[in-house]
Amino acid sequence: MLLLGETVAPPEKRQSEVPGEAGHDTDLALFFNREGDMKPSDYAYLCAARHFSEFGTAPFSLAEIQEIAADAGVVVPDRLDMTFKGAAKKGKKLFQSAGKGSFRPTAAGGLEFAERWKVRPGRKAKASQPG
Repeated sequence: MLLLGETVAPPEKRQSEVPGEAGHDTDLALFFNREGDMKPSDYAYLCAARHFSEFGTAPFSLAEIQEIAADAGVVVPDRLDMTFKGAAKKGKKLFQSAGKGSFRPTAAGGLEFAERWKVRPGRKAKASQPG
């Protein structure tokens, strides 16, 4: 019950973690708003870093990277598999194969994400995929 002149506090807005909702889109825009010129391969690595920030070292499929890139509005190479297979820094591979069409970041990859984009590993569990 309100007295005359009292106002109701608006409900707190919570950051949504469900893709497609406003909070997710805002977070995605902030994540991909980076300084400097980036090549399509850099955007592919940044998409992998986005996945890493949510799920840690859990494997990702090339389709998931393409979906992240499409949501962020960035261009990635056509052959993402070759981009991830050839990714290395200081002689260390950044990704390892995790099955057909899937990759996971190596320890060197996680360090590269932390140094380059200040990304820490996420702790969310991926929903199991049917099939």
